Amino acid sequence: MAGVRLPIAVSHAQKIGVSIITTVGVTAVASFIALQAAGIGLGSYIPAALLFPFALLAAFVIHHADWLLMKLALSQFPIYRLVLGRAWLRGRLPSAAVSVTVVHVLAALGCTAAMMFASG
Repeated sequence: MAGVRLPIAVSHAQKIGVSIITTVGVTAVASFIALQAAGIGLGSYIPAALLFPFALLAAFVIHHADWLLMKLALSQFPIYRLVLGRAWLRGRLPSAAVSVTVVHVLAALGCTAAMMFASG
């Protein structure tokens, strides 16, 4: 029948595999974008603020960036994966996705506000 979609059963292992592959891809692409935009410290940190707000907020608190903050940035999307993957396995993915998105957007807004305050 046209317009009728049947649900596809996805196993526990498939859900874990999909979430891991997606996380690796998203982390790699986001890291590439943030690093390319920042250059060698002479470019723009706005993409990093939007993609990795928690690491940049931590940098504002300790007043410099170091390898610990890079590890924090690189762990952000795997943490999201753990939260969203667990919610997916429990059938609560939509509400968890909204929660993660809201927290990320609020952190990104706080980070960009801190950048604007610090620069001027």
